[in-house]
Amino acid sequence: MSSTKTIAETIAEIREALREYIEATYHVGHEVLVDQRHQLLEEEGVLYRAPYIESTPRYKTSRSFSELDIPTTAKKLLTHRLTLALVSSPCFLILHTLIRPPHLKQLPGTG
Repeated sequence: MSSTKTIAETIAEIREALREYIEATYHVGHEVLVDQRHQLLEEEGVLYRAPYIESTPRYKTSRSFSELDIPTTAKKLLTHRLTLALVSSPCFLILHTLIRPPHLKQLPGTG
């Protein structure tokens, strides 16, 4: 069994530690105020914000390497890289654009 924490568990632990630090550092003696502060510190926007994740758009794909109008040597090289899982097929449109002459030597490092 792994003791590695998930991202959610780590975030919860950090939030709890910050809340506990604030409550211990800024002591309040009245029980009603302690409860109100605790509730306030648990509200979103006080100590934390809900994560907002925005993925990048997927690259548009083109044709497979064997269908591209590129020199035979380039096809062989790319097909070999494909077998090693160093490139994907069908290739991405940006790669397809760059592997045609006169840009044949300008392969991007998007790997």
